[in-house]
Amino acid sequence: MYRVLRFFLFLLDPESVHNSLRIVKLVFPILRFMRPSFPKSLARVVDGVVFPSPIGVAAGFDKNGELLPIFPWLGFGFVEIGTVTLFPQRGKPRPRILRYPRYRSLQNWMGFPSAGANKVVENLKSYSSPIPIGVNIGTNWDRPKKELFLEHRILVNKFKGIADFFVINFSSPNTRGLRDLLEDLNFLVELFKVVKDSTYKPVYLKISPDMKDDALREVVEVVLSSSCNGIVATNTTSKTWLIPEAPARGGLSGRVLRSMSLRSLELVNRYIHNRKTVVSVGGIEDAEDVKSRLEKGAQLCELFTSIVYEGPSVGRKIIRGLL
Repeated sequence: MYRVLRFFLFLLDPESVHNSLRIVKLVFPILRFMRPSFPKSLARVVDGVVFPSPIGVAAGFDKNGELLPIFPWLGFGFVEIGTVTLFPQRGKPRPRILRYPRYRSLQNWMGFPSAGANKVVENLKSYSSPIPIGVNIGTNWDRPKKELFLEHRILVNKFKGIADFFVINFSSPNTRGLRDLLEDLNFLVELFKVVKDSTYKPVYLKISPDMKDDALREVVEVVLSSSCNGIVATNTTSKTWLIPEAPARGGLSGRVLRSMSLRSLELVNRYIHNRKTVVSVGGIEDAEDVKSRLEKGAQLCELFTSIVYEGPSVGRKIIRGLL
């Protein structure tokens, strides 16, 4: 059924199709009084948070926390909201998403469009979620580096009574200079201290798949020596030449990212060696992919692009494949 629907959906602008998902809000009043069930064998506790399933929705799919009630019913054991910025911002001009069905991949140069922290807090408070909610926090594009400590402290304070965990995002290729912060080790040490002084909730750092091995090792060492709880590996890749027809901008996700994400996971786990949490994202499509990531050291896995190509049933399909 979804394959037929996908044919027609793919004739339309990707972002317009994605925004049309808000229509599911019509069923939210019913879902509020129901609780989905998950196989008990899949439940796990990670950094003190109970996850009914290791399969979650990656940041970017629900930027403003508008679709929360639907995810548990689709089989997802947690969701990462965002990226959320302190103040509202529009992001880059549209169109800013491209599909590549032949490669089962997407390209975006969104630039952190966000309704702003206050609106997202309002959205999250309107629903009592049966699954953990993570909040991916990022910086407004015009914010000077010296203000990032205060900005992140304010963001964490706004969400710490709602979020189950946080993800710090300096790995998007769509904000100029953002990835440079991943290699400023002294900055990361101070930022982790500022954030963890504001919350006891788990805090993870999202990394880029384009990092060189030495830079990745140094970041992992900072995470290990700090109060940061772990790493989310990875964001999109800026190696747009992997798809010949792709313009040289933004980042690629989906199947074209799979090998890079898997390699990043292997390197991160080699350095971390189960001492801190690793969340794997990038090119995960089915239960075999999830099994592989878990076997290679990930505690949790996240999906995004495969939801677009496989449809809303992909979460439940993966659960059945894991049993």
